[in-house]
Formats: sequence, structure tokens, C-alpha cells
Amino acid sequence: HGFITSGGQKMSKSLGNVIDPFEVVDKYGVDALRYYLLKEIPSSGDGDFSFERFEEVYQADLANGIGNLTARIIALATKNQINPLLRGARGCVKAIEKHTPSPSQEGNNQQKSISFEIENGWQKYEKSLNNFKLNEALETARKLMSACDEYIEKNKPWQLTGERKERVVYNLLESLRHIAWMIWPFLPETSNKIFAQLFADEQERKKELNKTLEQAQKWGGLKAGMKIEKDEILFPRLKDSCIKSQMTQKEIVKLNNIFDERVTDWIRDYKGCKDKYDRNAIIEKTKIIAKYRNDESLVERIKQRMGN
Repeated sequence: HGFITSGGQKMSKSLGNVIDPFEVVDKYGVDALRYYLLKEIPSSGDGDFSFERFEEVYQADLANGIGNLTARIIALATKNQINPLLRGARGCVKAIEKHTPSPSQEGNNQQKSISFEIENGWQKYEKSLNNFKLNEALETARKLMSACDEYIEKNKPWQLTGERKERVVYNLLESLRHIAWMIWPFLPETSNKIFAQLFADEQERKKELNKTLEQAQKWGGLKAGMKIEKDEILFPRLKDSCIKSQMTQKEIVKLNNIFDERVTDWIRDYKGCKDKYDRNAIIEKTKIIAKYRNDESLVERIKQRMGN
């Protein structure tokens, strides 16, 4: 891979912009960091990391994307008042096999079927992997998630009844199974959580995970009688869009000490070699720290310490 910059700048201890991946994982989870790096940084190119952009991607693609989609689909399949597939034990999908249409049987001229989208998606996905374009393979999976959201909005399964409702809900469940397979190499924890909901019975889940990729790609992997269970949200929405709000007091004190050290280093270097160091650049970096610390007088104090 290429270089990873931080906020558009080369990571440097003197700039105080080094990103600790372990801290990111502790706060957001390893799959969230995997997703960002795979999506934002091409396999052989340079890329940038900033917490602002990271949280934008997290909210849009993970919390509001795969996380929300999984919750919506599983909810449709586990609420008796919505899903007529539930007959007998709560959570058991019944009478599905006869509603497992092939791409050629389903859809019409006005709208591509969701199963066709899946089939076409697999072709693009494998092509991207064969060319080591991991970000494009992941983007294919993301587009299928969007296709499922559109399918839900167009068909409005909560307004349907009978066989049509059963078919729509099945198609969504089966599409989610395919998406789980696609993201497995990139987001293994997330994928396994989805499989655990689609195949709540451990033995059935083992059968699914023992399939070859060719077998998994076939439409109709979910069979009649599969037990489906709703679980925790995959990616909780961020309550605050600033990582500082998630820090402990000890971490905040530590970070403030680092800021103090960086500012002192900048001033010392500037005074020692004014021709080499840009006064305005130091002031701009100090403004960022001042905003973070909610310290309006910090910039003026730094200007005074640097002198003319």
C-alpha cells in the first residue's frame, strides 16, 4: 500500500497528528477501522485519515448502511404482525421454498429484480478481487445494500399481504445472506453477526459457513424452517461526532499534556530558526488546538511567546 496521511499532512510526532489504530479500534471496533481503510485507501495508492472523515463514513456506510439494513430486514422477518412467514414457533421462517424465484422468473420490464442485482454484483465483486481492487469489491457490496433499501421502499412489505409479502421478505433475507458472504473477507466480525441472525440454529449456521463460494453464490440459500433471531445493533449510531466526548478524563489530561509539549516544541524551533519554520502555520495549528480545548486566549498567548 501507499502512504497514509493524517488530515492531509504526513504523520509526525512534532505535529501531534499520529493516529493510534488501537485507540480507534477500542472506541469504534476493528471492523469499522477495516472498512474505512479499505474504502478510503486504494490497495496500491495513498490515502488520508481524519476522525472527521472516519466518523462521516461510519455514520453513512456502517450505522446507517449495513447496520440499519440488517436491523430492518431482520425486524420484518421476526415481527408476527408484519411478517406472515412466521407460522408456529416465533422466529421460524415457513413455506419459503415455493417462493424462491430465479432471476429469470422474478421482476418485470420496469424494475430489475433484486436477485438479478445480486447475480450481477457477484460478477463485479469477483472481477475486482481478481484485480486486487479491494475498495471496488467493497463498494459493490455497499451498492447492493443500497439496492435492498430501494427494494424495501418500492415494495413496502408492511403494506403487502399473502404470497407477495412472503416473496418480498424472503428476497430481502436472501439478499442479506449474499451481502454477508461478500463482506466476510473484509468485515469478518460483522459478517458472522449477520449469519448468527439469519441462521440462529448453530448446526444450520455451520452448514452455511461450510459452503464453497460457488455454492454460497447460488440464489436460494435460505431454506424453509430456518430460525431467525434479532440481535444487537451491528454499528450503533454515534451520539457525539467528536472523539473527545468518548475519552476518559485521564485520556483528556494526557492529550492536553501532549498539546502543551507540541506547542513548546514549535515555539523553540521557530525561535531557533525563523527562516525554516512558518509562523502562520504554527498559528493555524494552534487555532485547531485552541478550538479543541475551548481556549480562546491560547492563540494570543502563543503569538506573544513567539514574539515578532
